[in-house]
Amino acid sequence: MQINQNITKNISLYNPWYQDKTFLFLEKKYNKRKQYYSVKKYLDKELIISIVGLRRAGKTTIIRQIINSLLKKTAKKQIFFYQFDEENFDLEAKLDFYFQNILKNDIYKAKCYIFLDELQNVPNWQVVLKKYYDINKEIKFVVSGSTHLYLHKNTKESLAGRIINIDIHPFGWHEFLNFKYGKNYDFFKNVFDDNFLETAKDNRDILLYKKDFKTFLSYGEYPYFFHEANAFELDKYFKDSILDKIFARDINLFDIDNHSAFFQLFKVLSKDSAQEINLQNISREIGLNVITIKRYIGILEKMFLYYYIYKYSKNIRQQIKSFKKGYVSSLNLSRVSLNIDYWDMNSDQYGHIVETFIYNEMIKNSIDNINFYHNTKIKKEVDFIITNNKKIIPIEVKISKQINKAHLKNLAYFMESNKISNGILFYGGEEIKTIKINKLKIDCLPYFMV
Repeated sequence: MQINQNITKNISLYNPWYQDKTFLFLEKKYNKRKQYYSVKKYLDKELIISIVGLRRAGKTTIIRQIINSLLKKTAKKQIFFYQFDEENFDLEAKLDFYFQNILKNDIYKAKCYIFLDELQNVPNWQVVLKKYYDINKEIKFVVSGSTHLYLHKNTKESLAGRIINIDIHPFGWHEFLNFKYGKNYDFFKNVFDDNFLETAKDNRDILLYKKDFKTFLSYGEYPYFFHEANAFELDKYFKDSILDKIFARDINLFDIDNHSAFFQLFKVLSKDSAQEINLQNISREIGLNVITIKRYIGILEKMFLYYYIYKYSKNIRQQIKSFKKGYVSSLNLSRVSLNIDYWDMNSDQYGHIVETFIYNEMIKNSIDNINFYHNTKIKKEVDFIITNNKKIIPIEVKISKQINKAHLKNLAYFMESNKISNGILFYGGEEIKTIKINKLKIDCLPYFMV
């Protein structure tokens, strides 16, 4: 009896529309991100929708906005929402209670939308969802997680063909400007398009907002920025609501023996973002063996905190064996973890900050296959090698405001060596132009435009 009372209380808390027929979440007034439309696109298809990404990146907002859209056209009791952020409840008991006491329909005949937030905290969730999915495909599940939902053993296999994954990242630079000024820029994903540079020129007024760039790098990756202007309060939010929950709570989902060393590793990788990962140096710095460091880096990747790319080589084995180059996924969080007040545009580290920014923007703009960088024994480094079925595009990042031949030599060397005609240089100036070196064509754009 007590269990049912608790279930009723919590379900009423999360589903106020059962009592208030006019209820809509406050998120109705927020801008809709592109992932909102991705979720809507799959909402009536026979698939479980999985929304995953860093804490506070906007997963719950998207879920609430989707629920708002359904509340306007769907019977209220056909919509069920539950958040598992604070405690681990029995998922199956919750769903059974919903079907029996609220929807009051046999699960074989039910048609409804079920939203389950922060599902990574629920043991064996995939087994429960598979059961309901196989019984009745009219039961539509939308689930979210702040660590990778495929962590549980055999999840991919058990839900193969039944689930579609939608990634939620912290705000990109274009999204930040959209939320702040209502300006829509979305051109860099067309990097393989022959008209890429012309499209960039059409969007050159983005340079008018470069005064906001420093703010974005330090504070603007998370929606909370638009609710709190005070830098101290923003940093407190980043620490208490994101970092502390990740490194004191989400960490328990993994086999991590030394929590303090794990956080120290994140700080070291934050400090060294956009640089080659030197496992031996890290081992000496934080006192963990190389095998543990490799495993911990893999966990940081599953927690959406860190990415890495391989050194470019036509030999697959050499790629796998080579050094890797790593990037933190959020410059806001890495800044706070290092106790830095703001990213200084005049610091020696600023080149690595901008390169990290460029990498993250490419990820957020859904540019696939940013798998490689190039480096040689004679230090001919190119920051990114992007590939698709037809083309290879090398990208170099410089923070200098003027371009000279020295800035282009590594890019030109790689292009000539690999018989590639087109490359891209991001730099600190404001002019959009093409530089030709013999038969090579290098498109040069301000890094503020990525």
